[in-house]
Amino acid sequence: MHGSIKARRQLRSRKRRFIIMIVVSVMLVAALITLLIVIFGRENSFVKAKLTSMQPSSPYASDASSFFFARDSVLHCIDSQNRERWSVGLFAEKVWLAVSRNAVAAYDETAIHVYDREGDALFDRTFQQAVRHVACGKNRIAVLLEDEEGVFSIFVTDLSGQTVDTITDVPGRYVMDIGFFGEDSLYALALDTSGASPISCISTYKPGQAVTGVITSEGQLIEKLILTDDGIYAIGTSHMIEYAHTGEEISNLLIYGWQFQSYNMADGAPVVALAPRSQLEEGTRISTMRIVALPDYDMPVFLPPGCLAIVAGKDKFFCFTKNAAYAYNKDGILLKSYELPIEVDNAYPAMDGTAVVLIHGEECHISPLP
Repeated sequence: MHGSIKARRQLRSRKRRFIIMIVVSVMLVAALITLLIVIFGRENSFVKAKLTSMQPSSPYASDASSFFFARDSVLHCIDSQNRERWSVGLFAEKVWLAVSRNAVAAYDETAIHVYDREGDALFDRTFQQAVRHVACGKNRIAVLLEDEEGVFSIFVTDLSGQTVDTITDVPGRYVMDIGFFGEDSLYALALDTSGASPISCISTYKPGQAVTGVITSEGQLIEKLILTDDGIYAIGTSHMIEYAHTGEEISNLLIYGWQFQSYNMADGAPVVALAPRSQLEEGTRISTMRIVALPDYDMPVFLPPGCLAIVAGKDKFFCFTKNAAYAYNKDGILLKSYELPIEVDNAYPAMDGTAVVLIHGEECHISPLP
């Protein structure tokens, strides 16, 4: 009997050792595969990066099919391969740009010039008040104006320049941003710091009809708004919050100490990449990427040494170092690394996540994202 018990114990011990060996072997193989991806799996997919005539200081805008930038009083439209589609002379040397599927707007503090997507002029207008921001919609153009007393209003036209609405009752003391969503619905993001704590105000409108909603977020600054068909996502200094279009809060996630970097869409909702605020100062490097999605998805990703930018692709997130790009899925799994054809100082997303702009000194290269 004693020998039988001893034999059973030895058998169980051998089984445990066998299971441990299997688990350790699987972990070693996984680590080896990751290492091989990093060291040997690099591809030269970014070798397609093309040098553009844009400079890092040039104003730019883009959508899924085109990239627009202004330099030396000329507006250029290129694709992701740096093939110029058209160019047109501008009315001023220093302008800002806005774009939609049907229009491109160039503006300074006194005037706006609007073009169609082929570069032909649609209309232009000069304002007595200061132009602070312009947004292009499907069939509307919105101009944010500020008078000498600091009062804001939003002037809305159609694509021929005909007046649609003038909105004067914008909640909040300082309007920071305006934009279109859905079928030419309009939003405004404003800030009120007159009280003990800051209040961010999100107001939505149907130009020519009425205010459709007002949302207030107390105690934080909203730094990024993402509006979808189903909801409004506000990314602030302390929380990321999802609201219904009616203003009801649906969910929120604490993100204090982290700052918005880039996002892509999954199942109609944004998946957001954040970076530590303390690591976004000039000369520092990003050690960790945090991928979040409401209501409760939260994935930290430890990045390779020397990460200087995070860019969202269509279904991936890319970490850029000076010489390489690393692609991760939303679960933080490293998919592949890519050798860069140039040494880069920075990178930012373009063309709705299908391309990237790589900065090297005073040079700008554009490349499709793999």
